[in-house]
Amino acid sequence: MKKFWQKYNWLIISIVAGLVLAAGIYAYLSWQDAKEGGINKKDQTDNTTSGKTPKNDSSDNSTTKDNGIPALSEIQALYEQKEYDQALVEIAILANTNPNGEVLNLYGNILRDSGDKAAAKSKYEQAISLDPNLIVAYTNLAIIYQEEGNIDKAKEVLNQGLAANPGNEDLQNSLAILEITPHSE
Repeated sequence: MKKFWQKYNWLIISIVAGLVLAAGIYAYLSWQDAKEGGINKKDQTDNTTSGKTPKNDSSDNSTTKDNGIPALSEIQALYEQKEYDQALVEIAILANTNPNGEVLNLYGNILRDSGDKAAAKSKYEQAISLDPNLIVAYTNLAIIYQEEGNIDKAKEVLNQGLAANPGNEDLQNSLAILEITPHSE
């Protein structure tokens, strides 16, 4: 065994180093995607790594306006067009009539991108409390804490997400990136 190790140690070390590098790159890209993303449909509908099925709200958020209630898809379009003022008006109506994790996460995104991070944190927390399987809400909340320099709180949020969604790779990768990212003091 000693001769084997002496002969092939460089190969084994190279393979392990390559795997660690690949995992780090994947984790970094996942973190950046979540940081730039907003609502990520994969995180909401395909939670195969957690072994849990996300809540499927019986209401249809994608329908057109009916009785003055805006559709989530219309608000998402306003958000993507950076029409934050109108999106805030519409999402407030929808959140009052149909508060669910997806709606409150988008509400948080709109608030965050319009500059109200304190209110955004509150909406992400509400989204998490209504739908503990909504991975993107944990990530969005952790990103705000990370941007504020509160790394311990960001880790706490990601660990809370892992407690509710054991084994979720997106949360694990985000936590790993947070651990290796240099922090400005």
